[in-house]
Amino acid sequence: MTPWEPSKIPFLLGFAGILTARYKDLAETYWGIPRARDIVPLLVMALLPFVPFFALKDFGQMLIFSGAYTTLYLVAVRRWPQLLLFVGSVLLVISILVVGALPRDVQEKVPLLPTVARPVQAMLPARIQQRFHLWLDGFDPPSPEVSWWKKDYTEALDKDPQLKALAEQSPAMQKIVNVDIWFDKLAFQPAQAIFGIASGKNTGRGLGLGFPEVIPIADSDYVYAATAEELGLTAGAMVILAIIILVTAGVRTSLDARDMFTKLCAAGLTAFVGFQALVNIGGILRALPMTGITLPFVSHGGFSLVTSFAMLGMLMAFSHRNARDSMLADRARIPGTESHSPLHLEAVQ
Repeated sequence: MTPWEPSKIPFLLGFAGILTARYKDLAETYWGIPRARDIVPLLVMALLPFVPFFALKDFGQMLIFSGAYTTLYLVAVRRWPQLLLFVGSVLLVISILVVGALPRDVQEKVPLLPTVARPVQAMLPARIQQRFHLWLDGFDPPSPEVSWWKKDYTEALDKDPQLKALAEQSPAMQKIVNVDIWFDKLAFQPAQAIFGIASGKNTGRGLGLGFPEVIPIADSDYVYAATAEELGLTAGAMVILAIIILVTAGVRTSLDARDMFTKLCAAGLTAFVGFQALVNIGGILRALPMTGITLPFVSHGGFSLVTSFAMLGMLMAFSHRNARDSMLADRARIPGTESHSPLHLEAVQ
């Protein structure tokens, strides 16, 4: 259940409204940085959804909102220095997260890297460190002494006295027990997804002949893996192609809009759908850390599905209005048609 999914639309409308009122002032920068009186209201509006998401440890939604807000800002302001500043900031944050989440044995291979990574690890929440370790080295569990893993490992041993007795027999047995707990608690789901996609090959096992039940939450977060297992690489590529077509249509709708608010709303809706699909599919394919985000229009889930179709409906409405405005503009350029056009009269009224 993701009851915060519908909040994307009002936050988008609010952010687009503030940008529409201030985008000309935001374009006036000093050394690539806008004035504080222009950027502060925008930052306050942008940070509002991050407070509950941070409290809920839903870093996937934070990533999607960051991508959508950045897209809106760049569409409105369109200044290369600010674009470079945004891209550089994003790359810097990602680099810091990756360095902090690298396994210790990997860090020790690079001079001075452990010194840099140690304070980063101390600041990162345990959930982020788990996600990045699953992404970078998911088949190799961390040591039981690692801070973010020690609690889960100890709880598993306390629940099963026999497992605890096995772990205390020898270091080799402790390593085996650690692997078992790691896959049982965290790594089983992404591992099964990768195995399912690999078993599907090009054409899949056949519709209804796969084993999606072995992947936890296969109908929601990992529905792409279940699709690729039963219908193969072909169906997986078609899902990605459908998302690309939708994003392309959304970009075209944004470009054709005649007013800034419609342009920003269309760009924001497209960014929300596109980034959500990118985060979900990228996480399943291990190109990105897995965040538990659903796949738009495909994953099971009431709030997510309703929100996705509401966004699609808004994009279609914007596209329809663009087509109507274009038709009126074409009629206005033809002599003698202005006074006889019902559409023109309706627009004037």
